[in-house]
Amino acid sequence: MPQNGITFNEFEEGAMRSGSIRLAVWIAAFAAMLGSFLLLNALDLSGPLMVRATVQVSGPSPQVRSEATVGVISEVALADRVNIVKSVADVRDPGGARHLYVAVGNPAGDAASWIGHGYPSFNVSMRTVVGRMDELATSDPRGTYYVFDGPAASAVDLQQKLQSQGYRVLVKTSFVGSYAQWVMSRPVGVGLVVVLLLCATLAGGFSLMNAKGYAVQRLQGSGPLMMVARDVKANAVSCMLGACVISIVACSLVAAHNHGAQWGLFGMLSAAIFLTICVGLAIAYGVGFIIAAAQPLLSAVKGRLPRRLPSIAVYCVRIPAIFITIWSVTLLFTAVGNMRNQWQAQEAWRGAGDVAQVHLNPNMSTDEQDAYSRRTGEWLEHAEDEGRMILAHEDDLRFMAPTEGDGETASSTVLLVNGNYLRHQTVRDDKGRRLTSGSKAVKVVIPYDADAAAVKAYEKAIDSWARSHASAYGVPVPEIDYVRGERGQRLFGYGSALPDTPTLFDDALIVVVDNGSGLLSFDDYAAYASQGDALLDDAQYAITSSRQAGLEDFILAVSDAGQNAATHYAQLRSDLVVHGYNVMMSAVVLIASAVAIARIRVRERAQTIFARYIHGWSFARTHLSLVIVESILAIIPSIWFVSQAVLAARRSTVSYAQNNPLLLDGYQPLIAVLIAMTSLAVCLLSTAAYVRGNVRNHAREE
Repeated sequence: MPQNGITFNEFEEGAMRSGSIRLAVWIAAFAAMLGSFLLLNALDLSGPLMVRATVQVSGPSPQVRSEATVGVISEVALADRVNIVKSVADVRDPGGARHLYVAVGNPAGDAASWIGHGYPSFNVSMRTVVGRMDELATSDPRGTYYVFDGPAASAVDLQQKLQSQGYRVLVKTSFVGSYAQWVMSRPVGVGLVVVLLLCATLAGGFSLMNAKGYAVQRLQGSGPLMMVARDVKANAVSCMLGACVISIVACSLVAAHNHGAQWGLFGMLSAAIFLTICVGLAIAYGVGFIIAAAQPLLSAVKGRLPRRLPSIAVYCVRIPAIFITIWSVTLLFTAVGNMRNQWQAQEAWRGAGDVAQVHLNPNMSTDEQDAYSRRTGEWLEHAEDEGRMILAHEDDLRFMAPTEGDGETASSTVLLVNGNYLRHQTVRDDKGRRLTSGSKAVKVVIPYDADAAAVKAYEKAIDSWARSHASAYGVPVPEIDYVRGERGQRLFGYGSALPDTPTLFDDALIVVVDNGSGLLSFDDYAAYASQGDALLDDAQYAITSSRQAGLEDFILAVSDAGQNAATHYAQLRSDLVVHGYNVMMSAVVLIASAVAIARIRVRERAQTIFARYIHGWSFARTHLSLVIVESILAIIPSIWFVSQAVLAARRSTVSYAQNNPLLLDGYQPLIAVLIAMTSLAVCLLSTAAYVRGNVRNHAREE
């Protein structure tokens, strides 16, 4: 019933008019500040900020003295009036500390001031020590250099100078593409896309739902520009005031976090994100305004909308919204699974002691890497003989053993370990006895629940693997001792340098092999070390012994594996919050678009729907086109994600990417179907609700 001359629909439209556009601007401001903070926080871990160009120096061993190369770098810096910085990871804490060495060519530049005042770290967890480039006169010049405070073309000059000394030099002066790809691979990137869709939905809904208000203004003689100006005038002050309040609060929190470091960059990035979202908001508002103003005056006064155009506009948001919602939910479930695994592994890490991973130099030539790999393998074998090296490498039996005549082999997760692993971790047989290892025999622990066929397949595959390696390395096939493991045995795999790989293994197939068996080469050990699977039981031992072995140029840093896992766990917790935010926002967009489609359809066809209703038409018959379109929209993403799961299952490589459907145990297609069906149900139920309201309104009018 109308009250005080205002119907419920008019009140609802007035609320939409006064609130949705302001909310969109406030959300854009909040997302811009939060997104800028998260992006800069992550970028500062990978390298110093405000870089103009990067120079990657690699290749064969230098033909000139390091002092000469450092001198050339300083000469280029002075000639081009730029500051050139080399970043070197800290030997003992590569993930939490770094060293920056500056060749000063522009004393007025920011990088030059770092020598006296320190680097302004945006991410306070990264400790940065700054020195002069001259301090590297006796070090290997290969590595990564950054150009600051001058033209990016200086990197090309540096490239030419270093190439003349025999180095391989790669220069990068444009970062737009790589930054965009990096942003979209992170949770905050997904969040910004969701925010853009949400703000577009709010802005488009603001103008579409105000069709009656625009019609009244047209009756009063207002033109399009005047109507737009009136909208801007009515909302500009409150929008900007709210955005300013959000910005002030956010800036205060950031200043308290890092004392205002990189303040200018934070402001510029926040403004860029805010303006980008506002452009999308303005486009959505403009499209909605054009559609609302295109309706004939008499129909517009009654609150009706043109046919098809409003629905097409909403589907431009709704179609990507359903895919992004499925994507966001998938990433959330994956993040929850990864965090659960890391949380379960924390107790094992606490009992693992101080184990260290080595980080190898990627900038050497192929010949040098081959030579150093052999020396690294020798060093690791010696450490293994001393009981100081622990091997824990996850593999797949399909890739370990050569295929048989039928082209197939057994498939199972394999944990390849050495005897030192058995001394640090408790592994028991089915009788409860703790296992140990000899120096030459290979011991294979078969899962307790493996049936006779599986046991036979495992034995056949392991025998084939042992014969193949023995033949390749010219050694006799060692004795292989098969035992059955304890029921429900969970083993700790020490993680890996690869992201999001499992750390705990339930009833895994274990292969215990030492260097005395001859089945592992020096290159194998070096490869395991590069993956973080060959660990030393003490960081100081790793540094000292590797230096004694002449590997100081190849082993750049040694990190605490347990600390790395704790840092990764903290990052997963932080990412989980962003994933939850993404799911919530994307669900809001999807539901809002479903409700908008329902409402627009009823307003477009109000009289037709009422006429069909009183003639007894069924819901499906009345809204057949809507049911077909929404069903297609539900079926397409379902088919897409099912096909992706099938393709992922057929791949011959193991993937730990966050969007791999198999990480959710094959449930990603089911999640996609549930979200698509829920979206369909919300749309149809909303349509039914609006139809009932439309019928009641027409009945009152009659």
